[in-house]
Amino acid sequence: MGNSEVSLTFKTLSKKQFQLTFNASDTLEVVKEKVAGHENLIPSTIKLIYQGKELTENSKTLQDLGFNPNISIIVVGKKVQPQNVNNTTSNVNSNTPVDENRSTLPSTKEDIVLSKINEIQQRAENLEKEVQALKDKREELGEKKYAFERKKCDEYLTRCLLDLDGINVDGNEELRKKRRTAIVFIHSILSLVLQHIICNKNSKHQEEGK
Repeated sequence: MGNSEVSLTFKTLSKKQFQLTFNASDTLEVVKEKVAGHENLIPSTIKLIYQGKELTENSKTLQDLGFNPNISIIVVGKKVQPQNVNNTTSNVNSNTPVDENRSTLPSTKEDIVLSKINEIQQRAENLEKEVQALKDKREELGEKKYAFERKKCDEYLTRCLLDLDGINVDGNEELRKKRRTAIVFIHSILSLVLQHIICNKNSKHQEEGK
């Protein structure tokens, strides 16, 4: 890559999507600073999630990390508070900051878990498009290639289910429902893959019966 430019796609928890351009030699720390400035976030709170994993190696360059530009990087962080809010907070008694800290820490963890679920959901949605596209590509691909692509989708969807199973929602009902919705969605796509297999077998029997 050298010093060539790299465009990366980011997505916030509110589903806002944006692109930023960097040099391949820029470090992850530079990326976080630029994202913080773009989204008006506190730099120290920035967390970037890529393919379900938090990016923590701040000294590594984009060239080292080798991001796929087609996969969105999930952004988690706290917005910079307006000055008047800070002034108001400073006038509140000493118990208030303690309460704020207690409520803020879990929310950061919840945000990370939510971003992981959203990232897996996004992977599943992309796989659904691939499965739907296979319907019209059977003759074009040929039986062997068609079967390979179908099995590949099945394997990737199974991985999505395993990844979801490995996420600890810590008894959070909202996260549990979100994870359950993603699981049901993935099972619906797996059913579609199974329909391909059944249709494939039926068509073979029909050809043999001719």
